[in-house]
Amino acid sequence: MPTITLPYSPRDAFRPFHARSQRWAVLVVHRRGGKTVAAINELVKACALCTRRAPRFAYLAPYRMQAKTIAWDYLKHYTAPIPERAVSEGELYVQLPNDGRVTLYGADNYEALRGIYLDGVVVDEPADIEEEVWTSIIRPALADREGWGVWIGTPKGRNAFFRLYDRARNDPEWFTLRLPASESKILPELELRSARAGMSEASYSREFECSFDAAIEGAIYGEIIDKLRGAKRIHDFPPEPQNPAFTFWDIGLSDFGCVWLVQFVGRDILLLDYISRSGEPAPYYVGAVRGWELKYGIRVRKNYLPHDARTRERSTGKTYIDAIKDAGLQVHEIAVVDRTPDIWLGINELRQLLPRCFIHESNCGKSVEMVERSLPSGLDCLEYYHRKEESDSGMLRETPVHDEFSHGADALRTMAEAYRNGMIEGTSFVARENRRNPITVLRGPGPQSFPVREKFRRLPTVLR
Repeated sequence: MPTITLPYSPRDAFRPFHARSQRWAVLVVHRRGGKTVAAINELVKACALCTRRAPRFAYLAPYRMQAKTIAWDYLKHYTAPIPERAVSEGELYVQLPNDGRVTLYGADNYEALRGIYLDGVVVDEPADIEEEVWTSIIRPALADREGWGVWIGTPKGRNAFFRLYDRARNDPEWFTLRLPASESKILPELELRSARAGMSEASYSREFECSFDAAIEGAIYGEIIDKLRGAKRIHDFPPEPQNPAFTFWDIGLSDFGCVWLVQFVGRDILLLDYISRSGEPAPYYVGAVRGWELKYGIRVRKNYLPHDARTRERSTGKTYIDAIKDAGLQVHEIAVVDRTPDIWLGINELRQLLPRCFIHESNCGKSVEMVERSLPSGLDCLEYYHRKEESDSGMLRETPVHDEFSHGADALRTMAEAYRNGMIEGTSFVARENRRNPITVLRGPGPQSFPVREKFRRLPTVLR
């Protein structure tokens, strides 16, 4: 068999990747660091050397056009010296003489990928791809051929890509590479200084220094969370056993369900705990609430649900309220917060409340590990909930992004909207100018007052 030399000379930083023995790999590499070129050449090499019948290898990006724009020219260029290789411009694959193919795919039409088999796959920017693409399509496609997988990307906060990398770096079955520009020496120092001068510090840290902790563009609460962290308001602390607690929910069945456990102590708001799951029924969350009561020795006075808890399921005719009542919550323990006429009203109200919060770091800062996936922590949801610009009839508007972070943020927004409406019992929240029905407000200690820890005391409690 003749020797074929490809026009690729691996950069020193990627040589360990090409020489790895692990089946799985995660590459966290700065912009213009060469991760796509390395990944494409790994696919080409593996396809050319594969001895199985009709080898199939794939590069998967969030969108097919994105895959074509980023990787198609690379794939054609690096396979050009291979005799009798065939190129399909329409199907975006290169076929090699051994009947092997390297194909570019987009996850935007992932149903079209069902039924394929793969010997190896590279997933680019995995956090921008629906989790189901991996769990329901790509992972099964690798099974019978015992194919390998590589994930490549640049940080966008502590998202699914971060959690994948964080798990992988301590697992001997995974190869990991984190390559910031200051260490790779791939880009000239003068160019890096120029980039840094023209970018925000967060953007530079994220894009060139591979920081998962840097704020993401359009973060809605990120700056406030940074200030809470700087003020030492994110740490572990005990609950107030003589104060009641409240829960605030975002509900989902096939999607995420999230619940925050909160206490109000004077003007301080204690975010004690957080739970998030996917696909769990109502009794699971009711059980979590009762478990919190036992764990912390406190009583949950009321559970606040979003407006869609009133929606009736077609199959059963029951609402989510019916489901949690059947699971053990009493009518007096449930309140439903009406739908806000504008989501930004609730967001801006929460922006006003967050500076008063203490966040339990261990309880609210831990991601949830599930089979084949993980869910972000409550703290991550607040830190990385973000907006994007959309064009509507020629007008630009900012819209919160619905993603893995939005559910936990929406659950705490339930608290803010209950606050706006004067619904939260026994707190100063009812003394709002914008509450629906003005009532008499008593200031100072009274029959409904709760104890306030001296170290958190700010102003006299305002009571209903």
